[in-house]
Amino acid sequence: EILAISTRYLDEEGNIRDLDEETINKILGLVEWYSKKGMRVLGVTHKYFPVGQTEFSPSDESEQTFAGFVVFTDPVKRTAKGAIKDLNEYGIRVKVLTGDNEYVTHYVCEAIGIKCSVKDRDVSSLEEFDPEETKSFIITGPQIDEMDDETLKQVAETNDVFVRLTPDNKSRIVTALRANGHCVGLMGDGINDVLAMKNADVSISVDTGTDIAKETASMILLEKDLGILKDGAIEGRKVYVNSIKYVKMIGSINFGYMFSLILATLLFNFEPMGAIMILIFNLINDFACLIIPWDKVEDEFVREPRKWDAINLKNVMFHYGPMCPLTDLMTWAFMIFVIFGSMSMVDIVNVDGEILFEAGTYGAISDLILGREDLSGTNVEAWFQAIWVIEQYWMQVWAIHIVRTNKLPFFQAWSCKALVVSALAALVVGTLLPFSGGLWAAISDFPMELFQDVFFNDIALTAMIWMPFIACVYFFGSHLVKKRMLRTHGYFAC
Repeated sequence: EILAISTRYLDEEGNIRDLDEETINKILGLVEWYSKKGMRVLGVTHKYFPVGQTEFSPSDESEQTFAGFVVFTDPVKRTAKGAIKDLNEYGIRVKVLTGDNEYVTHYVCEAIGIKCSVKDRDVSSLEEFDPEETKSFIITGPQIDEMDDETLKQVAETNDVFVRLTPDNKSRIVTALRANGHCVGLMGDGINDVLAMKNADVSISVDTGTDIAKETASMILLEKDLGILKDGAIEGRKVYVNSIKYVKMIGSINFGYMFSLILATLLFNFEPMGAIMILIFNLINDFACLIIPWDKVEDEFVREPRKWDAINLKNVMFHYGPMCPLTDLMTWAFMIFVIFGSMSMVDIVNVDGEILFEAGTYGAISDLILGREDLSGTNVEAWFQAIWVIEQYWMQVWAIHIVRTNKLPFFQAWSCKALVVSALAALVVGTLLPFSGGLWAAISDFPMELFQDVFFNDIALTAMIWMPFIACVYFFGSHLVKKRMLRTHGYFAC
């Protein structure tokens, strides 16, 4: 550009001479030589104006005298090559958008491990664009100016190095990448990067950048280490994965719990669980889940970028959610046939007087479904709610650890210690809550004396023996569901 507005030059002795074609070729050869060494070359010209002239226009930028070069060297950061490699390993493709010429850029890209080649072939149209043949080409700003948006979307997708770009060129490339469905982060430090930074999903600058670049940036790097980019991407993915864990866990549990409530309402002639009890259950459950944002995230979940997928959530809910009502049905059957059945004092007979269900075995089925409260002096509704609440807490603790991994919890994958402690704390509180006397009476409307001497109560002891069994059924049943989903859909936890 400098030579285009120059008509003369200073020779080695300081004499002004006319700028001929031979001298121009010599100058361009020197520029190319310096550029191939990774140096930036700025041309310097001068022009004399009349004394007292204070107004200037673009037309004055002509008939300049070429004075020489100013050559800069900007060594590649030692961490750059490793950072580029790490980003590629984590599914982040690095593209170079620069205003420098192709020779400087080629030198730098080779130094940091980005393969590219300098070619003169025109790729400004789809007819001239062969993705396989031209994907390593360095694309120039003038070529981009000739491309329509559709061509640019293909070029931006396949090629990684773009040179001699104007601010508008950079902005168009970012827009094209986003139109292709990518989440785009742009790192820039100068005024020429601002327009593209505004169009990017995430804009990054450095603390030594221009003020306007730092004002535009979503984040500013305070350390001169590009490895921070990988660390930041991993942390962001961990936050996303842990958020998805929570959504899938709560969605699946509530989905199954909803069906359990409907079934209980249809089967039994009393309120299976009160509104306040449901609220307390969710409150304690949320306490256990408070640690999920700090949970460990397995490396397989952060290796590739992930996007929100409602279909993924629906499939997990429909496959894993039914485990809750299935185990609830087993618990209800246990209460009816074992706990309450052993307490029934009523024989059920047919019209001929034959005994269908003997007292002390299955007679409680009729008592429970008909809503009778007196089975050997025991309030069936109260005990039903208490045992079901305890079972729900045991299932919830398993759910936290099952949904967080594609592996077998505790045997192949462990959560962070804090999550284990919070889940166990919720389990202990939930198990002891029905036996808390006044507190339980306040949330369940049953007299507190109902659970006096509870640890010497046959019902409580029988229920406590049942809980580990049903928890194991839920645990291994859920793992089978998980394995089936991994086999058929390729995902479960994330």
